[in-house]
Amino acid sequence: MPVPIKILLLSMFVLVFAFESLAAEDPHLTQLNQEERMTAEGIELLEKKAALMDKFIKDWKPYSSWSFIKKYVEKEEKELKVINQEKEVLMKKQKALMKEINAYEYDKGLMSTEERGCSDLAGKWLSKVTKTGCNESTWELTHKKGEANTYEAKESGCGNAKGDATWNEGTRQLHIKWDISEDCKGDYKWKLDSECKESVSGSLKFRSNREPCNGEFTSKVERK
Repeated sequence: MPVPIKILLLSMFVLVFAFESLAAEDPHLTQLNQEERMTAEGIELLEKKAALMDKFIKDWKPYSSWSFIKKYVEKEEKELKVINQEKEVLMKKQKALMKEINAYEYDKGLMSTEERGCSDLAGKWLSKVTKTGCNESTWELTHKKGEANTYEAKESGCGNAKGDATWNEGTRQLHIKWDISEDCKGDYKWKLDSECKESVSGSLKFRSNREPCNGEFTSKVERK
């Protein structure tokens, strides 16, 4: 018997409400979000202060041949340098907090893999390579504590290799350096799309020369 549309919509509303309530009632997540908001507010205040100081310097520097004006300009320049250093520290802190929030929400089931995007690549990835023999396997990436954009990598299928994965935000490259034995080791390198759901290009290049662990091949990867 078909489910009435009103009951279906009501059920969806209840699920969404329950999901939002769970996120709102999590004390650790609440604390992280508050800390991130305070950090963002601190950055905004420093930016406003820096803008005023920068304007003062630009307005008065042409008259710094007068010693008393030069004194104030130099003082503002020194303080502006400190302000910018403080802002940089807060921006790094905010980035780390956002990464922690994203990882926590995902671990608690509050964020889907797709929503994580490029902020966190931990999880399972399906790898495909244009090579005879085993051409498909799954890599699981796990965070390395205290190391940003660095993961432990473990393969299921093919050679069940292990290695280290690194993510370069600038080049958008995910790199897995793996080993099975001295005669079988290599590197996967993939350039990921804008949402980090799959690769737009990639390769498997062996660092060994014995069959079947030699050569270079085209490779693709996607989130599972």
